[in-house]
Order: sequence, then structure tokens, then C-alpha cells
Amino acid sequence: MKKFQDFAARNKKKLIAGALIVAGVIVLIICLTLKPDGDRRENIKQPVQITGQISEDASENEQTQTGQKEKGADEKKSSDSQKSVLEKSSGQQSAGASKSGAEKPKSSEKPKSSEKSKSSEKSKGSGVSKSSAGSKSSESAKDSSQQSSKPSHQHSWKAHKVWVSKMVTVVDEPEHVVYGAQLYTKQADGTWVGNGKTYWFENGFTQDDLKAILKDKIKNEGYIGNYVNRQKTVPAVTHTEDRGSYQTDYYYCSCGATKK
Repeated sequence: MKKFQDFAARNKKKLIAGALIVAGVIVLIICLTLKPDGDRRENIKQPVQITGQISEDASENEQTQTGQKEKGADEKKSSDSQKSVLEKSSGQQSAGASKSGAEKPKSSEKPKSSEKSKSSEKSKGSGVSKSSAGSKSSESAKDSSQQSSKPSHQHSWKAHKVWVSKMVTVVDEPEHVVYGAQLYTKQADGTWVGNGKTYWFENGFTQDDLKAILKDKIKNEGYIGNYVNRQKTVPAVTHTEDRGSYQTDYYYCSCGATKK
């Protein structure tokens, strides 16, 4: 079936032409059967020519199909031969490589070990230098991180205070009036004048004390017994005090900074 499908796909035009020819032949046959006998004899030659053409076309199609099949077989053979040649060449190359690897002297292997040791020493040296450089860089990074991690200075303000004086007068005893009694004195002409001694009712001196004095004077001196009322204003007793206070004039920090 696949071959037939391939053939049909390749020869679509020819198959269509053949089908059209067959259909035309069938139509002619039908027409001839319907015509009279005389016409049939004349037209008998035409189908023979058509069938000859059909047979020629069929033979050509078969030849082309066989030619195409032969070409496909030849192409497959050539591709198979190319594959086998490639496989043989690759096998020879691998065998030659394995032989050359096996034929290498042992002396060639020793320099490799020495080269490996040299390279390992170089790598160790570079590793040590890299590690030292890495440690230095890490130490510097630590120092920088420690410096950056240190907090910036924050002022601790303290108040600077001074004494501001404020003088105040304090009254110990307020101003007050003191009453007294001034005695009379006898003049040369026998008159009495109120210019004698004055007894003030202060510092504990009382009316009873004054009465006792007058009684004694009347009895012993012939005093008349009267007195003149007197008064005086005693000023207040005061003193001054400094009632000031400490007041802040500025603020200062241990770093030396100041502010108002």
C-alpha cells in the first residue's frame, strides 16, 4: 500500500489523465452502442487507437516507477557504504590513539608529576598570599566596622548655676505707739508745770507701777498726784537678709561645648 501511495503521490497528473481517458472511452462505448450498425463499423477503429495510447502510457508509468525504485536502492547503497567507510576510519583513528598512548615512555610521566608538584607549590604560595591578603582585608574591614559601629558623641548637658542675691528687709518689731505719763514739777513761784519725768508704759512698765510711784511721791515729797499723758512712736525694728537663689546662666558638656 505504501508503494502504491508513493506512486500515486508522484504521478498524480498522469493518473488523472489516465482516468479522464478511461472515462472518455466509456462514453464513446456507450455512444457506439446507441448508434446504427454502419456507424459502429466506422468508429470501431478509434477505440483501438485510444486503448493503444492507454497501454503506452501505462508502460511509461511502469518504467518511471522502476527507475525511481532503482535510484532509491542505489542511494541507500551509497549511504550505507559511506557510513561503513566513516566507521572504519573512526575505528582506525581510535586504535592509533590508543597505541600512541600505550607506546609513550614512562619518562614522559615523571615530568608531569614534577610539573604537578610545582603547580601545587605555586598554588599553595598563592593560597598563602591570598589568605594573608584576605586576613588583612578582613582585619581592616573589622576596624572600619568597629569605627563605624561606635556611636557618635552625644552631649550630656549640665547646668552651670550662679548665686543671684536679693536683699530683703525683715521687720522684727513693727512700728508702734507707746503711751506714757509725765509728772509735774513745782516751780519757785509755787506753780506746777508738766515737765517732769515721763514714765513710759513699755518694757513691762504698767499702770500699777505708775500708781505706786505717785503714792510714794505724794507721801514723801508733797506731790500733787497728777501727770500729763504723753505718747511716742517707736520705729520698727528690722534687719536685712539676702534671699537670693542659684540660677542657671548656661549649660556645658564634658567635651567643652556650651549652650545657653
